[in-house]
Amino acid sequence: MNCIKCGAALNDGAKFCNVCGAPQDAGPSKCVKCGAELNAGARFCDACGSPQVATQVQSPPPQAPAGIPVPPGLPPRKLVKYRMLALFLGSLGVHDFYAGYTVRGVCKLVLFLIGGLYGILALVDIFTVTADAYGRPMEDTVPKNLLTYRLLALFLGFTGAHNFYSGHLGLGLAKLLLCWSGISTLWSLVEICVVKKDANGNPMEMPPNVKKVGMIFFILSLVLVVGALAIPVVCWFSSGPFPFVEEPVGFVAGIAILFCIAAMICGRRIGLAGILLAVAVTVCTILLRHDIAEYHDVEYNKQVEHRRMERERMEREKAKAEEERKSELSADKLTLVKYHGLDPEYTIPQGVTTIGKSACERNYKLKRVVIPEGVTTIGKRAFAGCENLESVKFPSTLKIIDEEAFSYCKKLEYITLPEGLETIGGEAFSNNYGLGSYISIPKSVKKIGFDAFKQSSCERSVAKYRSDYSCTIDY
Repeated sequence: MNCIKCGAALNDGAKFCNVCGAPQDAGPSKCVKCGAELNAGARFCDACGSPQVATQVQSPPPQAPAGIPVPPGLPPRKLVKYRMLALFLGSLGVHDFYAGYTVRGVCKLVLFLIGGLYGILALVDIFTVTADAYGRPMEDTVPKNLLTYRLLALFLGFTGAHNFYSGHLGLGLAKLLLCWSGISTLWSLVEICVVKKDANGNPMEMPPNVKKVGMIFFILSLVLVVGALAIPVVCWFSSGPFPFVEEPVGFVAGIAILFCIAAMICGRRIGLAGILLAVAVTVCTILLRHDIAEYHDVEYNKQVEHRRMERERMEREKAKAEEERKSELSADKLTLVKYHGLDPEYTIPQGVTTIGKSACERNYKLKRVVIPEGVTTIGKRAFAGCENLESVKFPSTLKIIDEEAFSYCKKLEYITLPEGLETIGGEAFSNNYGLGSYISIPKSVKKIGFDAFKQSSCERSVAKYRSDYSCTIDY
């Protein structure tokens, strides 16, 4: 069919000319070669015999109705882009701006700012709008990309984005309604395996060389599956503790499953077999976990006990080294020369027989002293001036407490002198104001020095000892 005014080729049944805009509902048409008038629907000219084929002049794209001018150079809009924009950015009205519906886009944007039914309106646009604001139908004949379809199904399948992309609007709506349940995600994974055509029945195309990438992913997945299978085997024959073997197996198998899905997306259906194999390995490992853990329990407990004993040994050695650092001993390790520590409680090192002169003198932090068995002599002024000293434990081997050994220990309230003690030096316990009024002096004591208990409340004990036993008392 040709225009009756300019002779341009028209689609059958066209009411207006796409070139000159002349109405085609009345009057005869003209020959495309000689311009002679033709009867309606004639395919050959009666004057020159030339065929009247519409392919001589290619039909231009659809024009907008009168009164709606199309901006120059504006390309036709794509229906797929319109629907994707409506699905993900419809609340902002982006799809309306894309199609030229500026007022509607502004309304949706305002509703987005103040709250409203903007999401439902965008969803309605997906199902109802097929033409842009200038009346031109949006193109829906562009071949769909199968890789894009599968990627949308994998990452956004719960929203039905891949169905809207392929034109299956009903399936997309169903998945959007079920997105909260997880069913739509599983449904989308199934569609990755089976769907290869769009809603119009046209095959979706896979980009070249993608299948090679899919095979690489599948090979990597097989390597990971073998690795996941090797973990429990190594655990079984190894002596090391692996009480939670299913965790590394599950991690490796999970990565393998992801690689298999990538292989399927790239067009390798064998990836489905890899997924099943990885799942089987994971399930078997979890089922065998109890046996593997029980097999290693004994060895694991041994290792734990060994580590505990080793830690305690190291702590003892560290404490011993610390004590040695604080306690300065003579070359033969028999005499405590000086205590440098500031601990409130101090135990004289084992093996010491003599506490030297002024070994702990004026140590204001010292509160409790334990003198071990084996010590025979406490030297002159050994603990003199320890004003906070509260208690002293004497050993049964002690023979001599030298002069001023415990003088000016103002908080020392009670002492028990051991049987076997022979000498108490002069002023040994002098100026100990807190010392009790009575102390028991052993029968073995042979000498008590001058003013041994000066300015303390226990001088009566010394007097009683003078009357009961015979010893030298320098008072």
